[in-house]
Amino acid sequence: MAQPEGAELEKVRARRAELRQRYLRPPGERPAIAPASAVVPQSRAVRPPQGGFDFFGTKQSKPAAPAAEEDLADVVGDEAYADHEAARAEDVEQNPAATETEGEPEVIDLTAHDETEQLDLSMLRAQ
Repeated sequence: MAQPEGAELEKVRARRAELRQRYLRPPGERPAIAPASAVVPQSRAVRPPQGGFDFFGTKQSKPAAPAAEEDLADVVGDEAYADHEAARAEDVEQNPAATETEGEPEVIDLTAHDETEQLDLSMLRAQ
């Protein structure tokens, strides 16, 4: 944008003077500038300590007692446990062969049923 010259420059100067008179107070009437003050940094919030879960197991704690395989007394009460034991004893009397294989789990080979698609990754290996 070109600088104003001549009559146009005088118009701009007159407009500036008019705006100064309308909006600016004389230096004696202006409020004093407040002195600078320090800004105190915000304090960091202190979080309560987290605890209870030891992800890596580095804290020493007593090991949990191993639970009995069929100990239901703590969960369902003495009466229900007595009923369970009576039913189990009755099953053993009717079918003694079932108790011999009951304790050993059967291993099932799922290799023949594997439907995983085999991918050829030889082209990705370094030459």
